[in-house]
Amino acid sequence: MPFDETFFCKFKQCRAIATRYDKSARNFLNAIH
Repeated sequence: MPFDETFFCKFKQCRAIATRYDKSARNFLNAIH
């Protein structure tokens, strides 16, 4: 099932990026306030 593996990999990558972005966004807001 190569398609499922690729999809899962992309999904995990997206989640990692979203988490990183969320952290940086939170730090950015904390720096402003």
